[in-house]
Amino acid sequence: MYDIINFYHFFSFPPSAQEQVTRDLRELTQRDPSLGGLVLLSDEGINLSVASTGEGTNLVLACCAAVTDLSGTLVKRHQSPHSPFRRFTIDRRAELITYRGEQSRNHPDLFAGLPDTQLSPQEWHDIIGSGEPITIIDTRNDYEVALGSFRGALNPQIKHFSDLVPWLEDNPPPRDKKVLLFCTGGVRCEKVTIDLRDRGYDKVYQLHGGILSYLEQYPDGYFDGECFVFDHRVAVDQQLRPSTKHHLCRLCGEPTMNEQRCEYCDSSAPVCEECISRNGVVACSKNCLYHAQGRGRARHSSLSIAQS
Repeated sequence: MYDIINFYHFFSFPPSAQEQVTRDLRELTQRDPSLGGLVLLSDEGINLSVASTGEGTNLVLACCAAVTDLSGTLVKRHQSPHSPFRRFTIDRRAELITYRGEQSRNHPDLFAGLPDTQLSPQEWHDIIGSGEPITIIDTRNDYEVALGSFRGALNPQIKHFSDLVPWLEDNPPPRDKKVLLFCTGGVRCEKVTIDLRDRGYDKVYQLHGGILSYLEQYPDGYFDGECFVFDHRVAVDQQLRPSTKHHLCRLCGEPTMNEQRCEYCDSSAPVCEECISRNGVVACSKNCLYHAQGRGRARHSSLSIAQS
């Protein structure tokens, strides 16, 4: 069984310390070959999701705790019979999560924290069920929202997180209602909350720990559908079990429930409707797409004749 941990932590993280953590993490893969996942490092902090059958996840936590205090950080743990990652990747970025570039990078409130804006899953659940007028905004990308969301939440229909900035400018939430923000694990809401606070909103709140923390306590609550996760589980259901309905499209990598027969090799594979519409054919890979669109069809036909 694989132990999966997820957490993010904003803190001032100088490049020299990032280099040391990068070296230490790479050494851990030698000690625990089962270790897989994605680790994002930035001047703003750390955001990671890793899995291991051994001590790898605890070793990763210890490595990160050596450079910053994680005592107040929410670390989410789940288990899966299969590794959700094919490899262990360390990525260094300018922003931990890209939002407004220079305007949001290294904002002092990121490091100081905004505990007065964070709602526990129970507080979130109680407010939604109270009947009081509220505005709930799903800050995730449209392909994530398509799999599941909170009842009554607004869907900005964005392709990238940074697209939320112009959407908020064109669709400012009412200032006389509580504004509730949520995402998968909470990291995106940190920046949106600060942005709205800077715009003068004083009733803005975020779901602490995101959808994943809410589902731990309220699997039959106000969240409908499945929650997209950024690994090969694709999504988790309301009991946080790996999805059995959704798969990643072989061509674009976005989630789909659409299983199709490839027009070139005749194998069955998940291919989304958007890729079929865009390409005009059903193909299970870029190689098969090349042939199915006709560029290699003549060669395929001649080979079939020769083999017969």
